[in-house]
Amino acid sequence: MERSVIENLYYDDDMRKKIETDVEFEKIEMISNRIAEKLKAKLTEEQLKEFLKFEDIVLDEFNVATKLYFKKGVKVGVRLVAESMFD
Repeated sequence: MERSVIENLYYDDDMRKKIETDVEFEKIEMISNRIAEKLKAKLTEEQLKEFLKFEDIVLDEFNVATKLYFKKGVKVGVRLVAESMFD
């Protein structure tokens, strides 16, 4: 199935690089990773397996939400432009 224009924008590698190199993002990611590693070190093997499953599902949830927010944001932006041009 072919991607929509919005999906092509969302999956654009250059845009993803800009997000990943954002200072605020890197700071939060570093803190999150540090906390997760400290927690993982304290868990039993069984608890670690469950925690890793939890991490995966939270990441999936975050990715779906981010994509939805992006698509809605683009659509609102297009409507804003259209409204301002034809008002």
